[in-house]
Amino acid sequence: MHPTQKTLLKKAEDLSKKLGATALWKYMDPDTGKSFYLTERVMTIRSPWTGKTFTTHPEKSTLSDVGQALREDSKK
Repeated sequence: MHPTQKTLLKKAEDLSKKLGATALWKYMDPDTGKSFYLTERVMTIRSPWTGKTFTTHPEKSTLSDVGQALREDSKK
């Protein structure tokens, strides 16, 4: 296999892992109280709102749970 094909195949596999996520991890920013979701579980994370690093235990959520939470937030 050509090296370019190997690189392209690896990128496609990585992308399919990201898009094929069946679960997301919910993180809560301790300073603002806002939540955000990631496809991978990390214990130490940087807040997208404040930029501060904090340690947390994320909650596992399904895609339907995330959609329902976003709909509820948009109603408020």
